[in-house]
This record gives sequence, C-alpha cells and structure tokens, in this order.
Amino acid sequence: MIMSKLHLLVSLGILLTFSPVLGQKGFSPGYVILNSGDTLQGSIRDRSEDKIYKKIRFRGENTGRNKYSPYQIKGYIINGSEFESFWFEEQTQFFMFNYFNVEGRGEKVFLRVLARGPLSCYLLEYIDPDSGYPDGFELFKRENDNFFERATQGIFGLKKNRLSRYLQDCPSLVEKIQSGHIKRPMEVVDYYNTQCDRE
Repeated sequence: MIMSKLHLLVSLGILLTFSPVLGQKGFSPGYVILNSGDTLQGSIRDRSEDKIYKKIRFRGENTGRNKYSPYQIKGYIINGSEFESFWFEEQTQFFMFNYFNVEGRGEKVFLRVLARGPLSCYLLEYIDPDSGYPDGFELFKRENDNFFERATQGIFGLKKNRLSRYLQDCPSLVEKIQSGHIKRPMEVVDYYNTQCDRE
C-alpha cells in the first residue's frame, strides 16, 4: 500500500513537471521568405493540436513577434519542411473536384512542398472535421500548369484514370500506373522527373 502511494506520487510529480512541455508544441526554429525575396530567421509556429493556422506565428531575433499570411510571404521553412504560398481555388462539379492556381482567383494558402521539378508535388493540409486530427492529400503540378492535379483518392490509392490523362506525355509512366507497378505519389514524381524526358 505504501509502495503504491509512493509510486502514485512519483508519477504525479513527473507528469506535473513535464506536462507543460508535452501539451504545448510551441515554436520551432525556421525562417520566412518575404515577398521581396529576403529571409528572416527566427522561430515559427504554424499549428496547434487541433488547428492549422492561416497566419503563421513568427518570432524574430530583431523583429519581435509577427503573424504572416500567405499573402504577405512567399513561404517558410520549419523543422526541415518547406511551405510555399499559392493562389488556390477549388471547384466542384458532379462530385468532381478541380484545383486551380490562377492569380487573383480563390485565396492564397500555404502548401507543404514534397518535391520540386518538372513535376512537383505538394501536400494540402487540413483538419479532418470528423476526427479533429490533421490530414491532407497530395497535389501534382507541372511547371507551366495553372492548375493542380490531385494524386490520390483517399484509401483507394492513385487516381489512375485522371493521372493517365494528365501524364499522357509519358506513356511508360501511364503504363506503370495502370498496371499497379507505381502506387504512390512520390514514385510518380520520381519517375516523371528522371525518366519521362527521355521519351
């Protein structure tokens, strides 16, 4: 009985000591890229446990605290992850979703950069309304496109038919997608950027 009380007190002490650290994500080292191209180093917070901020929180060594929206900066880097600001418009027609990147249309959002190249891949992050947890999906974009192509259809994997039309300039990649040899968005990007220019 004495041991169990002692164990409880020790556990409670440890919990109270570390709970502020565990319960708060806080700021992480990073930097913002201003629209001018200049960079500011400091600490950034871009989300809480149940929210992804539309305006990131920034603490600079010489600039104090600021909030930056996607309209105010080109992007930011935090914990080794890069985020870029894009014009983004979603249109829905008969359960078909289309995503456009046209200046002045929709709103500006931050997308996580997963890969850059002739075919780039970005992650659109959001809070799932059912679970309350962060979620997201991959978007492809070629260099001169004014739209994004969604890579997956949830648990069903790659959107094979749409991607086959989108990537028809690389028949060997389309064949690999259709046959199931390529199953993941980053495999598509890697193949397109390293193999397709040879066709």
